[in-house]
Amino acid sequence: MSKACESVTEIVQEVQRILGEDRRNSPKDEKATYWFRGEGRNHDGGNDDIGTGFQPYLYRNEGWWKNERRMYEEALRLNVASFAEDTRMSERIARMQHYQLPTRFCDISNNALLSTLFAADESDENKGRDGFVRIIKVDDKKMKSFTSDIIIAISHLPLVDTKNLDLNDVNGRGLHYLTYEIANERPSFYSAKDNEELGRQLQEQIQQVWAFRPIMNNRRIRAQGGAFLAFGCGHNKKPLDATFAPEDYKDKTKPTYGIKQIGFVRIAAGKKEEIRKQLRHFGMPAEDVYPDLTEVCKCIGKEFKKGETTMSKYYTEGMIEKVVTEGQEVRFSLAPAEKFFIERNGEKGIVFIEKDGTVGWNVRAESVDLLFASKIAADILSQIKRNNLPVRIYCEDGNLGKVTSLEING
Repeated sequence: MSKACESVTEIVQEVQRILGEDRRNSPKDEKATYWFRGEGRNHDGGNDDIGTGFQPYLYRNEGWWKNERRMYEEALRLNVASFAEDTRMSERIARMQHYQLPTRFCDISNNALLSTLFAADESDENKGRDGFVRIIKVDDKKMKSFTSDIIIAISHLPLVDTKNLDLNDVNGRGLHYLTYEIANERPSFYSAKDNEELGRQLQEQIQQVWAFRPIMNNRRIRAQGGAFLAFGCGHNKKPLDATFAPEDYKDKTKPTYGIKQIGFVRIAAGKKEEIRKQLRHFGMPAEDVYPDLTEVCKCIGKEFKKGETTMSKYYTEGMIEKVVTEGQEVRFSLAPAEKFFIERNGEKGIVFIEKDGTVGWNVRAESVDLLFASKIAADILSQIKRNNLPVRIYCEDGNLGKVTSLEING
């Protein structure tokens, strides 16, 4: 088992060692880039070292990849407004990944410290488990634009049922359903039914993993200096054997040809909290990476829970609190329930603030735009924190229902 790093300094030194060793052993004319991926635990179970292979979230459960089309359609149906500005399938899939739907995309970052932040995560499933930062090398030939044919093709796989993707047809005609769906976005895209040579070429490429740089159309992608690994599939959409092994890097018959893991950094489970604190000195607070309630409230909440407070004096004095949400001022008193309508930059939402017995406040923000509701709720929580008031906070989306809840007791 490899030695676990216990500080950001040790992590940086280990990353530099691995990169330096790879550069010394690589051809001088090689054109490739290095990327990082942070994981809070070994997804294979146990606390052993990770291997080179990994899969996207979609492939971690058979029910997910076999029902990829149904999941995509449900996500779109239940919150179509969130995807109104997305003109490409790759944009929609990236956004669904942002809302944690299992997809065939894997996040990678050009920022080793940001990946360390993810590796140091201590949510329930990662608590007490060593984290890992994968260091991945991508040949320039495997790094594509979001406009490339193969990225467009992989992005459209969610629209095709498993039975309608026949990769055993040697002439590439088993991709007819896929190319039909692609043509709705790009009419000039060739038909595998009519062009067997291009069909065979696509059939070969669809069974590989590719990297691509997405449109920077949401804060999460911009914040993580992001790119994606786009995982193709096998016959009937079965998962690829994605090894990312060094010996497969030059083998064009392998799914991970041109992409390999050159090493990893192990992060000690008992030092995760300290490492996250150290990362703040490098501008890496988690709430800046994911601006929605899931991360904002986890970070703010953990800080708030360290100091216990009491509400009794505020009740007896009938104190009026002030909540500010970027120019929109809302005042609320100690009444049993208050309801406010908020409008900012054309977005509308409702905030409910209720007295919860003698414990604290219930704050609920609702909007058809999840990020807007999350920001309002986070602003209110921040204001309450400054006044040392305990709170239980909920964020709800008008279509998806309750997304998360966070209870902070005084």
